[in-house]
Amino acid sequence: MIRVVLFLLFFPVMLLAAQDAILLELNGIREEYGIPALDSDEASSTAAAVHAHDLSERLSLSHWGNDGSRVAERYRRAGGTGLRAGENLGAGDNIKSIIDAWMDSPAHRENILNPDWFSGGTGIVHLPGGRLILVVVFNNSRWQQKEFRIAEQRVYVDGDLSLSPGIFPQSVFLKITGSEITALTAIINKKNSVSLHFDFPLPDKWQPGGVAAMEMNVFENGELRKTDLILQDIP
Repeated sequence: MIRVVLFLLFFPVMLLAAQDAILLELNGIREEYGIPALDSDEASSTAAAVHAHDLSERLSLSHWGNDGSRVAERYRRAGGTGLRAGENLGAGDNIKSIIDAWMDSPAHRENILNPDWFSGGTGIVHLPGGRLILVVVFNNSRWQQKEFRIAEQRVYVDGDLSLSPGIFPQSVFLKITGSEITALTAIINKKNSVSLHFDFPLPDKWQPGGVAAMEMNVFENGELRKTDLILQDIP
């Protein structure tokens, strides 16, 4: 009984360690090709874990969920803000054999080496007989929200924006109900990101109990990129 209890206590830790190891392996490959590492993302990990479990119950490999969903929908359901998402999935005897097979497949290889992906997460399920199913979800989200607050008819938004290597954005703004709200302050962090603060009047179209939609835009290297769609409940 003690052995069973100890296994149940340590199994989630073992699973998290395996997920971290997978992302570390993928980032090692990206580094070999001069591509920035992926940040670990909770929404991607949740979407990947849910789909891996779904596939293990069906004993099949498909990018379609059992409810007809695709990866972008599953990622958004999990709370992801990125406007784009991609997915690799595979089955094999071990993690290395699956990743090796991905690198031999043009479509899977392109996902692993895609410089537009900024973060990702993994899901893994061990099947009877020692085989496993592995799912990795990639996304282009660059925003990590820290605070969303409404006080005295003003809106305060704070968070971190991942930076492209060697590039500092010329401007970063939220697009809200047709208006562009530029960040008021920017503080560079040690981990290739910048902390941003937005402060603006409460839009007339935002109603208590509704949902606010804020589109993140980054202008860098002469190009405008739409990265995230941030949906917030309005108190």
